Amino acid sequence: MYNRPLSICADNEKPGSYRSSDDTPPQPNRLTAMNNTSGVGQHLIIDFIGAKYQTDVDQIEHALTSAAEASNALVLHTNIHQFPDSNGVTGVVLLAESHISIHSWPEHDYMALDIFMCGATDPQLALAWLTNFFEPVSVKTQVIDRGKGLLKKNSR
Repeated sequence: MYNRPLSICADNEKPGSYRSSDDTPPQPNRLTAMNNTSGVGQHLIIDFIGAKYQTDVDQIEHALTSAAEASNALVLHTNIHQFPDSNGVTGVVLLAESHISIHSWPEHDYMALDIFMCGATDPQLALAWLTNFFEPVSVKTQVIDRGKGLLKKNSR
């Protein structure tokens, strides 16, 4: 049972309405941004240099799911894979509000992260959590407001 409000609504529901389910996450017809009036969500593209846990699958999975929870996102599925030749890791946490992904290249001491969220979430909180956890020496972040200036006004 999902005991907290979800930031998604179906086409026939008003933005800000919530649904919950006993066994499975809700299956919305569309996602509705509630905290971004000019687009559908915020997309962060992040580069970490010199971060901890670049080859530790368990720590990476813990970090991604914890960052999602810290940003008020609902985790639907997690998939993490380690490459045997380089020990690099690729992983994604599928969220009701979009996703968080990671790719590591330990041979370059580099991690690439991607955080895209909509609804009543805060991807900046996820970034802060991940930065605190991985403790990179250097961080580069690009912010994209997805759909900004491109969306049709809702006629409802």
